Amino acid sequence: MRQIKAESTRRLILFVLTLGLVLSAGFTARAASLNKKVMYFLENQTRTLSLLNGGKDAVWSSTDEKIATVNQKGVITARQKGNCLVKVTTGGKTLSCRIVVDEPTINLTSKVVSVGDQIPLKIKGTKRKILWESDHEKIIHVADTGKCYAFKPGKAKVTARLTAGVTLSCSFTVWEDADMAEQYRPLVKSLTASSSTDQEKCLVLARYICEHASYVLTNSQDLFSLLKTGVGQCMHYSYAYQMFLQLAGVECDFVYSEKANHSWNQVRVDGYWYNVDLTGLDEEDKRLNYAYFMVSDDFFWVKTARTDDYHECVSRRYDFVRPIERVDKAGEHVIDGISLADYQLCYESNPWANYQWRKY
Repeated sequence: MRQIKAESTRRLILFVLTLGLVLSAGFTARAASLNKKVMYFLENQTRTLSLLNGGKDAVWSSTDEKIATVNQKGVITARQKGNCLVKVTTGGKTLSCRIVVDEPTINLTSKVVSVGDQIPLKIKGTKRKILWESDHEKIIHVADTGKCYAFKPGKAKVTARLTAGVTLSCSFTVWEDADMAEQYRPLVKSLTASSSTDQEKCLVLARYICEHASYVLTNSQDLFSLLKTGVGQCMHYSYAYQMFLQLAGVECDFVYSEKANHSWNQVRVDGYWYNVDLTGLDEEDKRLNYAYFMVSDDFFWVKTARTDDYHECVSRRYDFVRPIERVDKAGEHVIDGISLADYQLCYESNPWANYQWRKY
């Protein structure tokens, strides 16, 4: 019996000793470390370097206080461009972090380009990691190298996101033909000088194009042949109108329906998209058929086969709204008794008059 008790006691002691060793191993103090090995700063920027598992005896220092200083809480302040080390000594061990104070710059901050152009963006003055992104990939695509590709007319911003939260960007305006756009900028500015709203700009520029152009079937692949020759078809009207509105600061897109074999525009006014079809708007007697101007999808004559970029036009605010128009004795197009800014307040007695539905 005594032998059995002695054996049990021996085994219990061994178990307790083994358990103590396991627990002590699990709770061994971890080695001190820093949360960063390299830190990037701009001049006069302040950030904190954290000491992990360090003791209260920690002492901080900088190898070059002209470049960066550090207080005894690990708060680092960048002074001027350059490199140095921030060190901390704790428990007889010295740890260090490389401090880089730089000034990243981008080679372009804004650029007007043509569709098809390739534009290299470059970040200088730093070795930070860079992530490139475009806010409108269908207009401007940016590669990982920073090279940008202009795909379609519009506006887009390309941003470089650098280590430590630094961002640099370039704003692009993309035209089908940038030189052509600059040629017509003074004209658009003159035409819209007295326009107080985007809606009024849409009307003024639509009227100008319709009054100075004629619809003629043509095989011309020159997108701006309407502006050069005064004649063209739906594609040429739509590209001219898009360029004019973008020059006037109004958001406008080109739309094509393959099934209807037709092009038109969509404009964004007061947060809503509307259909505008200049070839329907333009009538032979110099009147404008407003059944084709700033209308909703419900009112618009093309019903199907829209592109992926098509904007849903849900607002019916202007579907039944028309200016009062006539042609005077001299054959000039005039609007009776109403300013362009207030034209939406006049209603025809029959808004559907002369309106032809075409189903596709």
